[in-house]
Amino acid sequence: MAEGQIRRSAGTEPTILEAARRVRTKPLLGRRHESSDGGDPLTRGWFNGPAECARMLVALTGGTPKTGRAFTVSWPWVDAGGTALGPALPVAVTAHESSGPDGAYRREGDCVFREAGGRERSLIAATAAGDVASSGFEILWFGEAARFLVHQGALEVEDLFSRMTAPAPRPYLEQWLIRRLRCQPAILAYLSAPETAAQETTIEISRGQAVTAGTWNDPQAFFRKGIGFETVTMRGNTVVAHGRGRQRVEYALSGCGGGWRATLVAGAAPFESLSVVRDGQEIVLTATIAAAIDPLASGKRERLAFDLRSFLVAL
Repeated sequence: MAEGQIRRSAGTEPTILEAARRVRTKPLLGRRHESSDGGDPLTRGWFNGPAECARMLVALTGGTPKTGRAFTVSWPWVDAGGTALGPALPVAVTAHESSGPDGAYRREGDCVFREAGGRERSLIAATAAGDVASSGFEILWFGEAARFLVHQGALEVEDLFSRMTAPAPRPYLEQWLIRRLRCQPAILAYLSAPETAAQETTIEISRGQAVTAGTWNDPQAFFRKGIGFETVTMRGNTVVAHGRGRQRVEYALSGCGGGWRATLVAGAAPFESLSVVRDGQEIVLTATIAAAIDPLASGKRERLAFDLRSFLVAL
């Protein structure tokens, strides 16, 4: 699409903030599909790969196109007078931290950092990758308070404090992409078939090691002080816990990457397993959610993540 056509379809001389808003409200395909080339993103309802999104941003803002590395591949972005804009960037990013729907963003030179899931990581690195066609995800979009990413039947939902990985049921994706975001139904053709093997649902929470002190590596203290069971006893390598109004539960303990893992072996609990490990200066708590729980039900993911974060805070 010509630059003039983009400007007319998007509005007259939109501001940098408006350009970022347009990126935030349209899903992004992880790579270009020839069958999706027709029309423009605003009519179609999505960006046909990162390059199309970057071209629109250049046309809207007059910024300078640049290339870095993100999602393991070469990634285009735009420097608009010191502000970074680009595909998968829901806000205009400067040296001062900016809050997005899914976390916090800041620019440092030609790098963009994103704080989400309790940790800050590089989102766009200054060094470009090789010429790789696929970014490792099929569709990425933003909700009011999270980023959603789909790849091979798996859905990753990440906000400032947590990251959840779960199966991606087609009805849920249709509800988001077609009903909420108003995309044309053709977008569903770019989703691969789910993997046939049963997939677990996990939620990951991170917190600074200095904050959690030394109790993170003590399973008995974690169950008593973190989760809040009234009585916690050890029977060999098994944690036996009782709580007010809760039936007895038992978790078998094993080593896990310099930390520990507890697997539910008796009783009923929302978490089939819990693991706590150290990753650099962070303590990472990962929980496998019980199969009976639907983490995509309204408010359920947020509640589970809040409980898990509370466990670490209590330490």
